Amino acid sequence: MPPANKRRKTTSEVEEAGPSAIIFASPALQPDVRLMIFDREIHCHSVLLKLHSAYFRKFLDSPDKAPASRAAIFRYDYVSVIDEDKTWALVAAAKAPPLTEEMSSRLTLKQKDSQFWLFEKLLCAIYTRPYRLNRSSELMELVDLADFYCALPAVSATIINAIIDSDMMKWEGDSIGHPKFDFGDSAHKILLYAAKLRNPVLFRECFIHTVGRWESIQNGGLDIDIRQKPEILRLVLIEYIECCKLIMQIDQYLMSMFWEQGNILRQSSLPHHDVQLHDLMNGDDYGMKNPGLYHQINKMLKQLLSSGLVLERTGFRTGEDDGPFRDYFLCAEIDDEAMPFPLDEVDW
Repeated sequence: MPPANKRRKTTSEVEEAGPSAIIFASPALQPDVRLMIFDREIHCHSVLLKLHSAYFRKFLDSPDKAPASRAAIFRYDYVSVIDEDKTWALVAAAKAPPLTEEMSSRLTLKQKDSQFWLFEKLLCAIYTRPYRLNRSSELMELVDLADFYCALPAVSATIINAIIDSDMMKWEGDSIGHPKFDFGDSAHKILLYAAKLRNPVLFRECFIHTVGRWESIQNGGLDIDIRQKPEILRLVLIEYIECCKLIMQIDQYLMSMFWEQGNILRQSSLPHHDVQLHDLMNGDDYGMKNPGLYHQINKMLKQLLSSGLVLERTGFRTGEDDGPFRDYFLCAEIDDEAMPFPLDEVDW
């Protein structure tokens, strides 16, 4: 027996469905767009969709689209269609294929919920409404969705407020109690999405983590995506080499310092094994025979232990035990002029 077709709701039924719909209100504007996404309604405004999305600019008033009737409550009526590959897209309701049980079953209820709320966050970005991204996977999925709907500038303008102080920026235990720093662990992947968004703040934040963790990233298997972005890979490798050179210089100076000092460090009040990088940077000169050498080391240590992170909320320093930065440095730098994307374009 063939699967039964579900009748799609028409615009005349909006009053019945209205109370359950998500309505994006705007002063002096009445919603003229209804989006039916997996049996959930969103009411919004074509003027804002067209302003912030090249996709809607092109398709809402496409030449082959039949105009809405005068009796229609909404000028534009779109529904979601789930393809066989489990992707989905919005299609004009008048041209959408019948919704069958087989089509509906291509996504689970959990997947539909996730995709619906992701699209709702995209609309929040378009309307400059607050929204939250608690996982790095959400961030990357939202960027992909914004890329499909040609609304990357809207997400780029709102992404920082969506992730700052979110769960992905925290250092906390996972489901089995192991410490996890979602943003730092995924920064080398988010880096490519930051470039797609052309967001210098997010790109720089990811860049610093990626350079600092580059050795472990390579040991864990280089992501194929970053290999396909040679301009980004080149920037990472150049800065990684600069950081390695700085570490080698410090090592050479430290060897010279310890050679000159002889037993002075062992005779000082600070035990030899406790002379750590932060101690050398913040302490006195430990009675150095060559204070000029010490101050040169101190200057380089300040550079090595510096951090250009602006979204960091864990409260840990580089090298601090039990923290997310225990095994890597955060001193990588990249100027706006070196960003692998133009900063002066407003639509892309």
